Amino acid sequence: ITEPVVLSLPFPLEQGSNTENASFIIYGFVCPGLRNDLEQELVINTMTDLFADGASGLQQSFRDALPYGTLESHIVTMGPEDAVTFIAKNVNPEDAEVFREIVDKAIADVAENGFPADQVDAVMASLETSALLTRESGDLVEDKILPIIEYKVYSGDPWNYLDYQDGLFQMDKWNAQGLYKKAVCDWLADSRTTALVTTW
Repeated sequence: ITEPVVLSLPFPLEQGSNTENASFIIYGFVCPGLRNDLEQELVINTMTDLFADGASGLQQSFRDALPYGTLESHIVTMGPEDAVTFIAKNVNPEDAEVFREIVDKAIADVAENGFPADQVDAVMASLETSALLTRESGDLVEDKILPIIEYKVYSGDPWNYLDYQDGLFQMDKWNAQGLYKKAVCDWLADSRTTALVTTW
């Protein structure tokens, strides 16, 4: 895409199903050329963890405006170009513009201020703990081997998943260095390659 796209797509339910809070909205930012810079891709991958964290400004604004929904953020690497997505689940079709405004405001705030240092420290500690506990998991294939293969398939780099895991220990440094601010400014703020898709 070369300019913002807005789509509304219906999907069928059984007759008599409750359709309230049964829709989801994806606000995606296509990032042409990002996959050619694995270091920047890694910064953005960990940045989506910060946006998705329950204590983030984005999550707090989302809960205030759409308390019945849930919010996720991910980097998507399986398409022709990388994309950053913000996903609102269990919402309604009329929430799409509100959701976009909430995300745009959070992006603008990070572009100006970065993430709060205390939030980054808390997220980093939580993700580090999860990564370390995965090594003790009873399902090594699902928790460790499959992510390594998946990251390798989409990035072409056999060490990409392990680099992501190492990046979890760098988040506070990257935030202090302004790398998240720069990534938001370079790839998300004022982007023309966006899609707001409501599935209702």
